[in-house]
Amino acid sequence: MIDAVAAPDPIQRRPLGLLAAGFVAAVPLSLTLAGTPLLAALIALPLAISIFMPSSVMVVLGQEYLPNQIGTASGMTLGLAVSIGGIAEPGLGALGDRWGLHATLLVLAALAVIAVAFSVALPGESRGGIR
Repeated sequence: MIDAVAAPDPIQRRPLGLLAAGFVAAVPLSLTLAGTPLLAALIALPLAISIFMPSSVMVVLGQEYLPNQIGTASGMTLGLAVSIGGIAEPGLGALGDRWGLHATLLVLAALAVIAVAFSVALPGESRGGIR
C-alpha cells in the first residue's frame, strides 16, 4: 500500500501555485490584446480554466499551514476567495460600465499580479510539508 503522505510529490505545490497565479494574470492581458471576436473566443477557454487553476493548490497549502484544522483551512481559502470576489464584483461591474471591458481586464490582471507577489511571500516546502 502506498502512503499518500510519504509518497514523493514531483511538482511542489508552492511553485505550481505561483505558475497558476501567473497564468491567471497573463490570460486576461492576452484577452485585452485580442483583435477579433474569434481570437477573443479562443482565449476565453484558457481564461475560464485559469480562473480555477490555483484553487486546489491553495486549498492544499492552506491545509498544510493548519494541519490540525483542515476543514477550517479549506473553508478559509475557498470561502474567503468567493466572499471577496462577491464583494468586489459590483465595483468591477461599475468599472466596466464606466471605462469598458479593457480597463476591467487590466485591473483583474493587476490584481492577479498582486496575488503572485503575495504567493512569493509564502513559506517554502520542506520534506515533511510546510516549514
